Amino acid sequence: MLESANCQNQPSTPCKVMKHIFICAWVSTVLVLSVAAEEASVPRVTVHGTATTEVVPDQMVWSLHIESKGPRLEAVANDQTKMVQKTLEFLQKSKIEPKALQTSRMQFGENWTYSSSSRVRDGYVASTDISFKTTDLERYSELWLGLAEMPAVSIRMVSFDHTKRIEFQNQTREKAILAAKEKAANSAKALGAEIGAPLLLEEDLSPSEGWQPYLQNRLANNVAVFNDQDRGAMGSLAPGTIPITIRVKAAFQLVSRGK
Repeated sequence: MLESANCQNQPSTPCKVMKHIFICAWVSTVLVLSVAAEEASVPRVTVHGTATTEVVPDQMVWSLHIESKGPRLEAVANDQTKMVQKTLEFLQKSKIEPKALQTSRMQFGENWTYSSSSRVRDGYVASTDISFKTTDLERYSELWLGLAEMPAVSIRMVSFDHTKRIEFQNQTREKAILAAKEKAANSAKALGAEIGAPLLLEEDLSPSEGWQPYLQNRLANNVAVFNDQDRGAMGSLAPGTIPITIRVKAAFQLVSRGK
């Protein structure tokens, strides 16, 4: 008798719960389909609006890597500590604000190399990453040359940014929305109609759009480091401009004229 028990002789157990879930799922599906059908029946015009703002950067973002190697871990750790301290002291003397400095990824371990197709341990290695920001672009050559004198320090990346980036992005987004509205109005006019209430608005960015901080080593047309022997080993910095591109997708109700 126990083996033949089913939902009919256990009315208060999972059967009612499953029935309730099924009904809720069915109602939700019907509602979604009804809303989709209603939206599809509304005449509309859907467009993309794009806007680009060229911004002159006022900030440099540097990423440094410090690495020490040796046969004894204690000696490697001491050398690394001294080199990190020396680097921080140099940056502070170069008028880099302490709050703009960040030390991260401090680690040490065994150093492995390949010899005669075999992986062998070759002492120990310690490494530290340092990043900092500065709005004094005139110090580019001074920083570059000073860091180049430290054999354990390597410059991973130098990128350009703007301290008011969010403000510029918001302005560009507003321009993109207005561009979409104008495009929709022109499209409706060509059909002898007008646009009505907005039905959809969403940001629609491709991987190549949005905020694209240019890197020092990218050497794009408008971002470059010019090496001129007549002006010294490093030359001067030309930060150029950074494009901020925002694209939105918008839909407006299509209304016949005279209604």
